[in-house]
Amino acid sequence: MVDLSDFTTYEWFALADAVIVASISTGMVEAAAAGKPVFSFDHRTLAERVYAPYGKDLILRNREDIVRVFRE
Repeated sequence: MVDLSDFTTYEWFALADAVIVASISTGMVEAAAAGKPVFSFDHRTLAERVYAPYGKDLILRNREDIVRVFRE
């Protein structure tokens, strides 16, 4: 969860090693623009249809997917 009262999203992304955002978040674009690895957790099961062309590791579906991307 990002607290924007003290930092902007750009400042948080500058500090982050990787970013996990909701699939409908503009944070996905912001993190990618900042050059950070970005992943989306698809809690609505709709994102795969929209973002599938961008790679199989963009959309995380369960906790095993989250662990896998950080181990690779």
